[in-house]
Amino acid sequence: PGPGMAVRVVDTDGNDAALGEVGEIVCRSPESMTGYWHDSHLTAQTIRNGWVHSGDLWSLDAEGFLTLAGRLKDVVITGGENVYAAEVEAHLLADRTVREVAVIGVPHPHWGEAVVAVIVPEESGADIAEPLDAHARAGLAPAKRPKRYQMKSELPRNSMGKVIKD
Repeated sequence: PGPGMAVRVVDTDGNDAALGEVGEIVCRSPESMTGYWHDSHLTAQTIRNGWVHSGDLWSLDAEGFLTLAGRLKDVVITGGENVYAAEVEAHLLADRTVREVAVIGVPHPHWGEAVVAVIVPEESGADIAEPLDAHARAGLAPAKRPKRYQMKSELPRNSMGKVIKD
């Protein structure tokens, strides 16, 4: 943080998260935003008790270093477990057969949501679901492993080039 800025990693109740625990990063300073133009509802969601809630998920270690875990909106909750899409995506991207990946949550009748990986394979048209599932089983906890793999030729993107996950 810069001079005069305070930063915390907080849990869903707004309490400081334990060291190493993933939580939302919040900040405040004399230069922090004061609100959204003509949107008091969004302002109230974002600024609480003087703290600006970023929507970014981080963990803080004992030495004061922050590690990015993903976005608050980019979490799949399956069977009561929080699965951070960025963690699963990074693991799947380590497989050389994957060009791009987007991890999403889809409704599931028993678990609430199921983890699904939308994959753009390096080799166009290749179905790499089985070997990729073996790769996931070797390095991800059961709740984090995709329950389904969808092969696509490209990921949908908005005008800024960001992957659309909705």
